[in-house]
Amino acid sequence: MHRQLQWPLSITCEVLGVSRSGYYRWKGRQRRPGKMQKRHQSITSFLLERAKKMKSVPGYRKLWIEAQDEGYRCGKNQVQRLLQEAGYRSCTALKPGYRRTVSTLPVLPNLLNRRFSVGEPNKVWVSDTTQIRCKEGWLYLVAVMDLGTRQIVGYAQGAVNSSQLVLNALESAWKYSQPVGKELLFHSDSKTTRRQVFLG
Repeated sequence: MHRQLQWPLSITCEVLGVSRSGYYRWKGRQRRPGKMQKRHQSITSFLLERAKKMKSVPGYRKLWIEAQDEGYRCGKNQVQRLLQEAGYRSCTALKPGYRRTVSTLPVLPNLLNRRFSVGEPNKVWVSDTTQIRCKEGWLYLVAVMDLGTRQIVGYAQGAVNSSQLVLNALESAWKYSQPVGKELLFHSDSKTTRRQVFLG
């Protein structure tokens, strides 16, 4: 009978290329699900079953109302998170003959053109949107950076990713720095707002 060797956890994790915290998270997932996990599984099963009956058309807000009507005690953000973890996405079917409207907004030239080295403050601002998973659901954070100082001069956060969130971040930066608008270029990669404008 061969003797089974047991290696220290630190050496085992190093050989396997995993962290100790990652190992303990994996080990915790192997345990029997607790009451909260069972409750989440029950809600998720209901949401996916109801979405299937409705041909995957409704979004998380509609499914949240369905769950409320069925007697489930859950929040809107919780429903959104559970559906995202389950990989569900609404796929609303287009009506026959439907045509997408063509945007009338002009296509702006790329004035920045990846010239990120700026020697003066309040000459070029750039913004980016980050999606953060929280316990209550998704949080969107828009930050505005001054390329001249490499400092964050404004930000905004919210539960919905929209052009208004970008504008709120820009307004925050404007109040903080009070630049000369005609000399400032604002560049945004957000799909919900125009690419870049001079703020005259």
